[in-house]
Amino acid sequence: MAENKVSKRKWAGNVPDGDGWNIAGITEERYGVKWVVSIKDAAYQNCSWRNIKVSANGMVEIKANYRTAWDGERFASSRDLFILRENRPGLESAVTDVLNIY
Repeated sequence: MAENKVSKRKWAGNVPDGDGWNIAGITEERYGVKWVVSIKDAAYQNCSWRNIKVSANGMVEIKANYRTAWDGERFASSRDLFILRENRPGLESAVTDVLNIY
């Protein structure tokens, strides 16, 4: 009898380039790849929130890019942050470590 194999689709991370984005750092390997943490300057002069994008540096299952915001102490509540917490335990703390060094 043939074995029923379910293929899982993989996704590549897309690190932003230009338009005010900078690489804050790269995490240690998690879930088979390292993760690039990008940060964008605040849109307004008196705003402490900065856009954050976390991108897989390779191919991963589920989701390879996550977007949220960071105020220097915590992440903004977002759909992507919820998905990250559900599917990649430990990655949030690794990203926080990168941002605290940046």
